[in-house]
Amino acid sequence: MRTFSLARLKARWFFWLCMLLIVVGLPVGCAALQHKERELVFMIEPGTASWYRGLPSDVQELELKGPSFGLGQNIHAWWWASDKKDAPAILYLHGSRWNLTGQLFRIEQLRALGFSILAIDYRGFGQSKGQLPSEASVYEDARIAWERLKQIQPDPQKRLIYGHSLGGAVAVDLAAELGRDTQKGDGPIQARGLIIESTFTNLADVASSVASKRTSLPVRWLVSQKFDS
Repeated sequence: MRTFSLARLKARWFFWLCMLLIVVGLPVGCAALQHKERELVFMIEPGTASWYRGLPSDVQELELKGPSFGLGQNIHAWWWASDKKDAPAILYLHGSRWNLTGQLFRIEQLRALGFSILAIDYRGFGQSKGQLPSEASVYEDARIAWERLKQIQPDPQKRLIYGHSLGGAVAVDLAAELGRDTQKGDGPIQARGLIIESTFTNLADVASSVASKRTSLPVRWLVSQKFDS
């Protein structure tokens, strides 16, 4: 009888030990998986792009802050005003991997077309201080940058949102949020237009397309960063 009770006690302890490992290990494992996913999504290249040859003298560097930012967080931005007074202004949202130093040639092309440009590095990119970016943090950064653009160019008919690659998904989210804000407040539109380049439907579609050549696992169900455009 004593042997049976001891065996049952050991089994009970083993059961609760397994439960404890699951309760503790599952969140830790999920957090590690999400961190790795964010690293793969943003693929941040540190430092300066090899083709960067310096900032034009008439570009103004700005530091933007959000109400939720800590002491070690900021958004580094470039403001490049057009030579034309009161020119249309674009909020430029770049994609993954390269910071602003890798985007200058695109920004130069837009300015050559007569636009003023406000371009930002998301927190974690370039000189923007912060943790590894997430879908939520880049959406927040875009909204903060938009508020600054509204101050610089008060005419909504002369404000546009431009997103390249992953930045296109950020731009779509920002435009959708501005549209919802307008509907709620029954106010005027906040932007003249949305421009996206080399963007995708959502990140799950991209992951599934890439992974289909290597695995039969349902990768789309593992994606936590949605970027659903």
